[in-house]
Amino acid sequence: MIVQWLANSFYSVITGLLNWINLPTISSLNDVYAYINLIITNGVDIVKWIIPNNVFTVGFPILIAIVLFKYGYFLVMWILKKIPMASIH
Repeated sequence: MIVQWLANSFYSVITGLLNWINLPTISSLNDVYAYINLIITNGVDIVKWIIPNNVFTVGFPILIAIVLFKYGYFLVMWILKKIPMASIH
């Protein structure tokens, strides 16, 4: 309840301060999103042309999980190295 009140108060203050700024809508932003989506779709299509679809749909999430686990491990070890009592080198 208190957090919600603080968040609403913060939103009201920021809205009150910045409400006078009239920014136009950015229609070219949709074009950028469409272009990025086109690039990703074409890249996936090229990969699926080389690798069979069932191998891609199973192997790609496993590959992402392995890469994220590696960087997650590095992050945890970096945090543990910052704790002097842990004495991890």
